Amino acid sequence: DLIPHIPPNWIPNEYERKSAYGKILASGDHKELIAMIKALYFRKKEREAAKKRMGMTDERLMKEAEQRLYGEWQYVLNLSREELTAYISARIHT
Repeated sequence: DLIPHIPPNWIPNEYERKSAYGKILASGDHKELIAMIKALYFRKKEREAAKKRMGMTDERLMKEAEQRLYGEWQYVLNLSREELTAYISARIHT
C-alpha cells in the first residue's frame, strides 16, 4: 500500500548509482528496493520513449532488485510471479 508514496531514488551519476544501488541490494531494505526499482523503471520508460535502450548495468540492477523483492513477496504471499505482478498492480491502482 505504501508503494505509490515511495519516491524514486534516481542517482544521475552512473558510478555513484551503481555503488548506492549495490548497497541497497546488499541491505535488502524493502522501501529502498522499491525506490530503486521505481527509479530504474522510470528511466527505462524515458529511454524507450527516446528509442534508446537502458544501460546494461541498470538493467542488471533492476532485475536483481525485482528478483529479491518479488522473491520474498512470492514466498510470503504464496503467489506465482504473474499473480504477484497482478496483485501489486491492483494494490497500486486502488
